[in-house]
Formats: sequence, C-alpha cells, structure tokens
Amino acid sequence: MPRWLAVSGAMLGMFSLGLATGKLLMGAKPVIDWFTTIGNLVMTAGYTIVCAVYVFKREAAIKQ
Repeated sequence: MPRWLAVSGAMLGMFSLGLATGKLLMGAKPVIDWFTTIGNLVMTAGYTIVCAVYVFKREAAIKQ
C-alpha cells in the first residue's frame, strides 16, 4: 500500500470515528438500526488500524 494512501486512510478513519462516536454520545439515534451503526464503527476502526499499521511499518523500514 502506498504511504500516502495509508496516511490518508488513517486520518480519514480517525476523523470519521470521532464524528460518529461524538454523535452517538450526544444522543443521536441511528438512522437504520444499532447493529448497522455498530458494525460500521467496527469496520471503520478495523480499516483505520490497518492503515495505521502500514504507516508505522513503513516508518520502521525507512529508519533502518
């Protein structure tokens, strides 16, 4: 995965997770159902973690 794509994915994923979590904490009800909302959060968190791992993996390879 190219570095720019990994960094962009990690940043957008963190931003999206922050917005969604903030809305839920303020009391917003899910549009469809809770299962879809929580599933979307878990999937977004997974992709964000994968992108962050690729970013730090490249950083470690560059420093060696």
